[in-house]
Amino acid sequence: MSLSDNRESKARFRGKATEVRRNRVLLPVAVSAAVLGPVAALVGAAAGLPAMALMSPLLIVGGVIGSMAAFSHNPWTTDLPGDFEAGPEGLFEGGRLLLSSDQIRAGFVVPDPPRGPRVRIQRKNKLPMEIRVRDEAEGRELLRALGLDATQRAATFSTPSRAITDPLWSIVLGVGFAGTFMLLGLLTRTIGMHGPGIQLPILAAYLGFMFLTRTGITVGADGILRSWMGKKEFWSYGDIESVGRFIDDRYSRKQKWRGIELVLRSGARVRVPISSKQSLQSSSIDLIIERIREAMESHREGDPAAETALLARQARSVSDWIQSLRAIGSGANADHRTAPVAPERLFRIVEDPSLTASARASAAVALGTSLDASGKVRLKGAAVATAAPKLRIAIEAAADGDDAALAEALSAIEVEAEKRAEL
Repeated sequence: MSLSDNRESKARFRGKATEVRRNRVLLPVAVSAAVLGPVAALVGAAAGLPAMALMSPLLIVGGVIGSMAAFSHNPWTTDLPGDFEAGPEGLFEGGRLLLSSDQIRAGFVVPDPPRGPRVRIQRKNKLPMEIRVRDEAEGRELLRALGLDATQRAATFSTPSRAITDPLWSIVLGVGFAGTFMLLGLLTRTIGMHGPGIQLPILAAYLGFMFLTRTGITVGADGILRSWMGKKEFWSYGDIESVGRFIDDRYSRKQKWRGIELVLRSGARVRVPISSKQSLQSSSIDLIIERIREAMESHREGDPAAETALLARQARSVSDWIQSLRAIGSGANADHRTAPVAPERLFRIVEDPSLTASARASAAVALGTSLDASGKVRLKGAAVATAAPKLRIAIEAAADGDDAALAEALSAIEVEAEKRAEL
């Protein structure tokens, strides 16, 4: 069965699996300890009990670390076997609805040797639910039935700021931090003001920039997008040879950064730091790698569309190209020499991540104006599963009928294709 056929199938997931229930005591106790820390400090100071006040830092630090560990590692769980079923409506166990589709935000297969992988279903405004399955293939089948696998929805992960993980940026910002501190000290002496009143808010904002400007990693059906401070880098799966892990201690042997490494067909290597040695989030590396491998496998199994020449721009202007594509979608171009292009065939092109961005965007334009409400939902779903920014914009604009955004996105895609051809 081809990738396109898989997308079309409405088969539901049915099978025996295990619900991994979170420990109901550990996380509440850890959070309570963190909350009680400041209370102990206030009560100890007011009542003249230094021993209680000294307990405050221990409660806060222990509570925060315990909460993070309980959330990320989910230890001491209770496993409940059951008969599970999944489909567009949501997740069922024994005929009982566990999660409706509108409660689900995202889903991932999380490797967990030797007990077996877990499907982590992220819920809106609630802790994730986890289902242990037999193997990764079954986990992907469950995600596909829920509309959450790599071909159906792009997944975005928040990783540390490049201001922290990139040695060059760390040095530049560190020098800037020291320079700002010295400059403010000199300024406050010159004007005769009390230093900390000016320095602390500015330096707090400076440090906040370093630690709060997170790096986004989007894993789509077509490739991987890294975003930080407005800068975006995209790698198509056609350009990626393999993906693996790395440990880097060049910058600091005490704080080793770990993350994913993309080996490109050009021979270049791209490293994306995810966590430090001391971090409690190291398990997210396996989760991201699994998602990338799932998407890469789906991409490489895709069947290229046999005929996309009809959708090519050729020598037409962008506006004429758009009108021609819409004529193809409506059947207005069909004659005794040209067969009409069925909407399902156009959908296969849009949803096939192994095809070029230009071909997929062209098919989206052809579909755009002739779709009913459900068709537009499907077309926008293809955009949601796409990480390449310009292609995503083109598909969304085609679904919305936004000619200005569409013309701009198509032109940008053409420019990118020309640059790629020159390499």
